[in-house]
Amino acid sequence: MPQEMNTEQILIAMILELKRNHGAWLTFRQLARRVRGDMEDAYLLASVALSRPDLFLVSRDQQRVALRTEVIQAAAETATHRLTGQAIHLAAANAVREYARQLRPLRIPVVRVGSGQLVLDRYVHDLQVDITDDDLKLPDDTPVELVYRFIESYLCDL
Repeated sequence: MPQEMNTEQILIAMILELKRNHGAWLTFRQLARRVRGDMEDAYLLASVALSRPDLFLVSRDQQRVALRTEVIQAAAETATHRLTGQAIHLAAANAVREYARQLRPLRIPVVRVGSGQLVLDRYVHDLQVDITDDDLKLPDDTPVELVYRFIESYLCDL
């Protein structure tokens, strides 16, 4: 069920979603699904877009919408002016974190697991791994999640 939003909130949500889509054209149904959670609200978003030709471009068949280039440029300039000094560093750190969230974890075969040592409230083990990729560099203190395959090792012991 779509959330209750007034026209101004819908307008802002449409602009943000189209900006997030890098100015590409979206159908009103796609935009409605992203903004309102229901493709059936496409007519509502179309009426908002048609009422604001200063912000939106609507296709001739009135099925697609995009942000006007001027709106994208103004948003970029505003963002650039706001990002000064430490704010730039924070924005860069957030961008790196967002990029890192999208990365898939590496799976590296473990050759040997050393005996663990209690450090504060965790056990720390040394691992010997088999890295065949010379381009892969890992710092000594890289956090890992060890997934032990009990069944495979049990079958090998038989």
